[in-house]
Amino acid sequence: MNEAIMSIAGYTGFILSKLGPLFLVFYFIFDSILQANLKGIMYIAGIILTCVLTVSMGNTITFKQVENSIDRFCFPITIENVLNISKLPLSQSIYGFTFMYILIPLIHYQFLQFNIITILLFTVFIAVDIGFLTNYRCFSIKQIILSLFTGGLIGIMYISILLGMNKKEMIYIPGIPQGSMCDIPKKKGYRCRLKKKETQ
Repeated sequence: MNEAIMSIAGYTGFILSKLGPLFLVFYFIFDSILQANLKGIMYIAGIILTCVLTVSMGNTITFKQVENSIDRFCFPITIENVLNISKLPLSQSIYGFTFMYILIPLIHYQFLQFNIITILLFTVFIAVDIGFLTNYRCFSIKQIILSLFTGGLIGIMYISILLGMNKKEMIYIPGIPQGSMCDIPKKKGYRCRLKKKETQ
């Protein structure tokens, strides 16, 4: 019985770890198509940028080889016998980017209280992925934290640029309809009129 439970838990963790980032990408694309906006496209552009920068950073840093890694779990898909193109786990980089990409607008527009469950779910996904990456010795904890930090930092800079542009159609806020968001004018003008004093 215990072995069956462990097997189910292991399989569930494998799905979350390997398919979780792909699910996020497809979710944003699908949502963008349904809502007919640019939010999904902007997210995908940020993910591509994040992956490119993460791979580039990982390949410029020398890491100690993790011993006894389980390759069939860590790298289930290989290309021409090349196990992995990145020395940093891209899943953590994607999670880090997405977490900040969603969190910063929630704080900026004061919608955080409506999305506590979303934040908690992302925290669980990140923790589960870290647990399985370390358990199967895919990457060292240093590589995992560096990848998560890199993705999060890129996410902060990327969404800050979008917020600075003041384009709500490019910013994704879960659970908030697009029509519920208002643009705040950057400049305000006031016209004053002097009332003439009546003479008796």
